[in-house]
Amino acid sequence: MASELSANVFVAPPTLMKAPDGQNAGTWPPIACTLVIGPRSAILINTPFTIANTIALADWAPEILGQKMLVAIYVSHGLGDFFSGLPTLRKRFPDVKTYCTQTTLKAMKASVEPQAFKAFSSQFPGQIDDQPSPENVAEAIPTSNELDLDGYKLKAIHVGQAAVADSTIIWQNKDYIETFSSLIETGKVKTAAELTTAMTSKYPDRFNIDALIYSSQIVFREVTLPEDLS
Repeated sequence: MASELSANVFVAPPTLMKAPDGQNAGTWPPIACTLVIGPRSAILINTPFTIANTIALADWAPEILGQKMLVAIYVSHGLGDFFSGLPTLRKRFPDVKTYCTQTTLKAMKASVEPQAFKAFSSQFPGQIDDQPSPENVAEAIPTSNELDLDGYKLKAIHVGQAAVADSTIIWQNKDYIETFSSLIETGKVKTAAELTTAMTSKYPDRFNIDALIYSSQIVFREVTLPEDLS
């Protein structure tokens, strides 16, 4: 018998970032949010983080759902770009519950603390809604890590720091990572800046240079990871 579950994906466009001096500082990558739809209702996985993109998602979802109800939001990661649209979305869907795993909840609470939220939101001035208190950001799902959707069990699987991609992207990422490692291990680069320059020279069309810059700085210990991520 065919499954009655289906999925639709909303992709929010890249978002312009600002430096502390107000100058453009690149773009944040697109954000993908998935509606998992059952016979009568649906669960949304993650939200955009800007007000405008979240409003666009809130307009899109009813068009996809028709008479079906959005009953929950599941947050897969604890960093703000996965859930900072929650306050905006809750204005449109006030009865919707927000769930995550216990480990994700810990990271979400840290992300909405004033200092952490300011560090993130200052890159997008005026574009992110005020965040809830840590106590109200989300609820942890049961220890079974399961959510019920119209009788179907959705299983949350903890995989550490990872992402799902198709085989082509996996292959490209592997090549990219091998080049990154080789430049360091062979001593061809001595600083984070040299590593960033070498990588952008080899992969000029690669998106999200900010991730490369930050990774290079971590490798050369010019910055350190937050304790929760190290």
